[in-house]
Amino acid sequence: MIKEYFMKGGNWAFNHGNVTLSNYVTVNVGFSHDENANDETQFDIERYNVGELNKLFNDFVQENNFRNVEVAYVDIVKTASTIEELEE
Repeated sequence: MIKEYFMKGGNWAFNHGNVTLSNYVTVNVGFSHDENANDETQFDIERYNVGELNKLFNDFVQENNFRNVEVAYVDIVKTASTIEELEE
C-alpha cells in the first residue's frame, strides 16, 4: 500500500529538520479505512526505505483487519543517526 502511495505521486513530508544527516527516521502514516476516515500510525525505519515501510504497514493493516485502506500521507517526524536514538 505504501508503494502504491509513492507510485501515485505521494511524497515524503518533512515535519523535522535535517533528514540528510540521519540514517533512521520515525514516520507517521495517515490513512483511511472502512472504520475510520482519518487514522494514523507510526513506524521507525531506515531513511527512505519504502520496502521496509511497506512491509511494516501491510503487516499492521493485516493484524488489525482493516479493509479498503488508502494512504493519505507519510510524514517524517523524527530523525536520528541510529535506530536506538529514535527509541530514546
